[in-house]
Amino acid sequence: TETYRAAGKYRHDQTFSDHWGGDMDLQWVSDKDYLVDLGDSIAATSTTHLPRSGQLAYNDNIWRFTARTSSYQTVDKSIDALFLPYSLLPQFTLAAAVPTGTNRLHYALSSEWVNFDRNAGVTGQRLDINPSVSLPWRNSYAFVTPKAGYRYTAYNLTDTTLGTPDETPERRLPIYSLDSGLLFEREGAWRDHAYIQTLEPRLYYLHIPYENQDGLPNFDTGIPDFSFYNLFRENRFVGADRVGDADQATVAISTRFLDASNGVEQVRFSL
Repeated sequence: TETYRAAGKYRHDQTFSDHWGGDMDLQWVSDKDYLVDLGDSIAATSTTHLPRSGQLAYNDNIWRFTARTSSYQTVDKSIDALFLPYSLLPQFTLAAAVPTGTNRLHYALSSEWVNFDRNAGVTGQRLDINPSVSLPWRNSYAFVTPKAGYRYTAYNLTDTTLGTPDETPERRLPIYSLDSGLLFEREGAWRDHAYIQTLEPRLYYLHIPYENQDGLPNFDTGIPDFSFYNLFRENRFVGADRVGDADQATVAISTRFLDASNGVEQVRFSL
């Protein structure tokens, strides 16, 4: 008998107005062996999940809003049902940042409501709200930014017999940080090419009290790749299910070489 095999991919980006836009990403294969048998690259043959998502987004000078649905077709037969990625059906995010300028209070908000769905394991909804206020002070050679925030996360769970006994766990955490730095410059030349070298020491302090989070599910949290910039993040995790406790300082120094004619950065070293 003849066997028919097929694959499809649809990608679309749409701008509705100055503030509204959307996109879709739909991928599909007829069977789980399709990419292994017919993939034309290592990246294709090693694919484990194919995305299916759609998003509507709004952006202006203060507010950012997204409404999204997302799921995956799993093509790796070795992945157990308890380790499949969750579908977001749906996900809503709302964020705000009031542009006030330096030496004035700066108010910000990030929030999310999402429904995590899967055929096995713990499922349910998560609400995450994180308002903050900071006072950025800056001049030509220094900056100091104290910041205080509060993170509230609440769940409404089902199938909690698989490891999460509480169906409605909550977490409340204050977050305090202080970011500061200096900027020094000097002029120089190399092979008749003028440049400006900077020296930028930076001190970042973060305080988040410890809270036992063993009773919370882990829908989408992981550890980001190590990088210089991640040393200045408020949370050492990516995702809302875990917030790392902290009483720590990051001390850094950077130097940059800028083209004196146009200010373009040529090279940077950071420690």
